[in-house]
Amino acid sequence: MSLRRARWVTGGLVALALASSVAVVLTSRSVTTSERLARQNNVFRSWRPAELRRVRVASLESPTESPILLTRIAESTDPHDFALGAEEPRKADPGAVAELLGALEFATWLRRIEPAEVDRQSFGLQDPELEVEVTFRGVDYRLVIGGEAPSPQGGRYAELTGTGVPEPGVGVVAAEFVAQLRVDVRAFLGRQLLPYAKSEIARIELEGEGGERTLVRDPRGWRVGNADGPRAAAEVVDGMFFQMARVTASRYVDLEGAREALGERSVQLTQVPSEGAPVRVRLGGSCPEASDEIIALRETDPVVAGCVPATVLPALLTSAEELIDRSPFPFRPDEIDHFTLVEGDAVVEAVRSGARFDLVRPRRSELELDAGNDFLQALVSPQGELHREAVGSGKAVDRKALGLAPPRGSATVRGLVEGTDEAVDLTVDYGHPDASGRVWLERKDDGVLLALPRQRAAAFSTDDTWTRSRSVLHVEENQIERVLVRSGGATYVVERAPDGGLRLARPEGFELDGGLASDWLSALHDLRAVRWLPRGPAADRAAPERAGPDREGLEVDVTYTEGDERRRLRFSAGARTVGGHLATLDEEGRRSTFVLPSATFRTLTTLPISRLTMSPDVDHLERIVVEAQGLTATLERRAGELVSADGLLTPDGASALEQALRALHPLAAVHVGPPQASDGLARPALVLSGRTRRLGREPETFRFVFGRVGTWQGRTVQFARADGVEATFAFDHDQIQALLDLL
Repeated sequence: MSLRRARWVTGGLVALALASSVAVVLTSRSVTTSERLARQNNVFRSWRPAELRRVRVASLESPTESPILLTRIAESTDPHDFALGAEEPRKADPGAVAELLGALEFATWLRRIEPAEVDRQSFGLQDPELEVEVTFRGVDYRLVIGGEAPSPQGGRYAELTGTGVPEPGVGVVAAEFVAQLRVDVRAFLGRQLLPYAKSEIARIELEGEGGERTLVRDPRGWRVGNADGPRAAAEVVDGMFFQMARVTASRYVDLEGAREALGERSVQLTQVPSEGAPVRVRLGGSCPEASDEIIALRETDPVVAGCVPATVLPALLTSAEELIDRSPFPFRPDEIDHFTLVEGDAVVEAVRSGARFDLVRPRRSELELDAGNDFLQALVSPQGELHREAVGSGKAVDRKALGLAPPRGSATVRGLVEGTDEAVDLTVDYGHPDASGRVWLERKDDGVLLALPRQRAAAFSTDDTWTRSRSVLHVEENQIERVLVRSGGATYVVERAPDGGLRLARPEGFELDGGLASDWLSALHDLRAVRWLPRGPAADRAAPERAGPDREGLEVDVTYTEGDERRRLRFSAGARTVGGHLATLDEEGRRSTFVLPSATFRTLTTLPISRLTMSPDVDHLERIVVEAQGLTATLERRAGELVSADGLLTPDGASALEQALRALHPLAAVHVGPPQASDGLARPALVLSGRTRRLGREPETFRFVFGRVGTWQGRTVQFARADGVEATFAFDHDQIQALLDLL
């Protein structure tokens, strides 16, 4: 091939390629033949959602009415993601956008009108009512709606023009389509009158009811008043934002009527975003015909009014003082990974390491996760009393009187800021107890002074007792040889017999309840403290505020084996406190105080005396007499069945009474020895007496007397005794009542 010919061939190929590219571009920007065939009866012969750029709907008969202008959000791939408005565009409600776009996409001509037959004046096209502009890439549609057409009934004249529009012209469209175009611009705002999310807001301003209040976003949360103001309470701020999100109109109302309904008693709320225009809404007054709703009037563009739940208002009336955080630290325990307490040379420091804490100072050791989390809970959760004069007044504070000149120590925690992964160190100084016994704290990040009751400030100390393992005893049940419990002035001893079983050694004359004795061993073999309390003078600071005398005190002495050695564990417990009962552990002359779990205390005060002596042997009853409420009913066994011997009960009544007797079982013995006045047996509420006979044995008689209703271990019970048994038992009151209801 010659050089000249080669050049011609190359040039031809390049020309063909350029022509193909131009054809592709032109095709993509125009309506294709296939589109025309597929949509030959549609008003808009081409509809490509991905290329839709803009939609505008305007009422030409009401020029003052704001047009609907929707502009595609460029960076979004959502076909319904449009911005509403031109000057201050805001995201349009996707549902309303979808409805309008659907109406436009599927709009069809009822009939087309030949150009020669078009009378623009009589068709109302010279002065149309509505104008619709739809802009795609390469195609600009303009549709105007004119007057009513004579046929089909309800049809309206419409004219389609524009740039790149195939088959423009005049036709008739359905009245339903025109109604879909007459949408209120408020529909595109959605029902949300306060549009910004918490993460988008830089400042909140509140006026009117509740006074002037300002919340300012801070890198560590929110501040009250200004960027240097007191720290805002996170839970209060969250509550306000939750209610802001509920300022959602159930319906729109007339603006003038809304202004009148608001009156003077209203709150004005302004959301100032980090980017974008502020939004101001006034709330108050009653919504027409809805007592559970109030008026919400948005005073910034677009101005609208609607009815919102009345329950949004209380949180928005929170006073400036109530907005101030009253906790030492703004973090939850699980948001803290490092904490340090310092008092002079004494230091306690720990770091979170995966699923545990590592103690760094005063010694290196591994901490139990629960111990670390509970300590942090005690450190961050107390709600203090605000020193009002020190907040915003500029007055000098007598720091010496508060125990803060100098402070006794400081606590520093490292936690994560909400919404970020940034770790922040915050420090609180704590003082000596003041004249009234309170401990004052000073938050170094905002200077706020808080007072805590002495017992609530127990965590603000370098006493490291809490770092001790919470395991008090950890052995197998079969390693326990003997358990002695003193309670209620009596001594109870359960010990292991030579055959490995258990027996009741004291008090004498009673059989052991195997189930209750097993509960004792189960509670003791893996005994854990709820928490340890500080030693020495610090114990006064940790004294539980709900502690008090408790008549159900107990002393426990456990003998167990560990290898070839026999060991003892001795502790006493009594006063009720948060989480359990105050207990003292005797460790070879050293005494340590801890909190015994409430469940363990209940188990050990449940006496392991056999309950069979107070359980009716219904299967072997020959006769039983029930005396209660001035009535006496007698059942006798005849032909193998218990029947009413005196005719007081019907056969069904006798059967129900038998079932109630079968369900009658004591919970436990509550004390041994003679009956006490508190048992209420002098005037019995119920007496059961009768006779049983087992095969090959002599008949046996019994008599159960039920006294007063009382409480035992937090339950409503009825106290009872059996003749010949030197113990009082507690029955579930509901069981007794069920039996009494049958008489």
